[in-house]
Amino acid sequence: MANQYTGSLEHKVRQKFGCSALELLRKCLEEDLSYNEVQAKLGVTQGTVRKWARRYGVELRSDKTCEVEEDKSHLFFSPEINSYNFLSRKWHHYA
Repeated sequence: MANQYTGSLEHKVRQKFGCSALELLRKCLEEDLSYNEVQAKLGVTQGTVRKWARRYGVELRSDKTCEVEEDKSHLFFSPEINSYNFLSRKWHHYA
């Protein structure tokens, strides 16, 4: 994370690549690089890359693969208490 001691991403990019952060992000977009690949290339966190890309209106490719989670609705409506339905149950205290 850039702070007052390390300089901003703009400063780091100018030192390392000799261009502005916007120019570099556009090059990365043309090369179809993902956020993770740009993170590795620049040596900063993915959050920093996302913040600057959002600031400049550049949307890079995401590395996330969307996996469909199995349907667990039957666990929510199960009569037995489990980790999916324990907050929805009425708890009775018998004296």
